[in-house]
Amino acid sequence: MSRFRTFVKWAKKNHLTTNEPFDEYEIGQPMYGTPFYITKEERNILYAAEFPKNPGLEIQRDIFVFHCFIGCRVGDLLQMKKSNVINGAIEYVPRKTKEGRPITVRVPLGPTALEILERYPDVPGNRLLPFTCAQDYNRNIKKMLRLAGIDRQVTVINSLTREEE
Repeated sequence: MSRFRTFVKWAKKNHLTTNEPFDEYEIGQPMYGTPFYITKEERNILYAAEFPKNPGLEIQRDIFVFHCFIGCRVGDLLQMKKSNVINGAIEYVPRKTKEGRPITVRVPLGPTALEILERYPDVPGNRLLPFTCAQDYNRNIKKMLRLAGIDRQVTVINSLTREEE
């Protein structure tokens, strides 16, 4: 509904409609469940996993494990360049703070994170890692975890029904 509201506002701004259906209708705030995390043991199992039938998953695995080590947002990870690696650490300004109070975050890189970076020295465009498509990233993470035998149940909130699943 919020995407549709955005479209209607755009249409009104561009004089394509005079209709204001959202004057009488309120869209609630998005509901997010409690985040859940993989354990260090699960991360290590995933890092050791091989996917010979799908080598692209091994690249995604490396990106995800690196992501686990630095703990940034996906959008920030996508923007990182080789120049963000400074003296054995990664430095960046999170997009969330760029507009308000910009701060530089410095995350020391451990041996595994550095090992992952060394695997991808020739990524085009000075990008840090060969990240392909943000839309497929979550799907690939789930697939990799399943193939690595990590399959514990977690409770999440269904965003449509607002019920636990």
